Amino acid sequence: MKSLQITIDDTMVSFLDNVAEHQQKTRTALIREAIACWIRQKKVEQFESQWISSLKIEKNTYQEEDEAWMAAEVWGEP
Repeated sequence: MKSLQITIDDTMVSFLDNVAEHQQKTRTALIREAIACWIRQKKVEQFESQWISSLKIEKNTYQEEDEAWMAAEVWGEP
């Protein structure tokens, strides 16, 4: 593992401390968990984007149920 140094504003640190105490975790554990979640989300978005692109390229091979994906655009973050 590598150690990173980051700067976070006081409001976010206070929020992290409250959540950490409630979940009985360290700040570091919460931040690590949040980053892992973000990475998983980005991997899913990348997969969806590549899948939609391939469907658009090979229009002759898609099924009717794929039509919704053909019309889909990149979904924004919640």
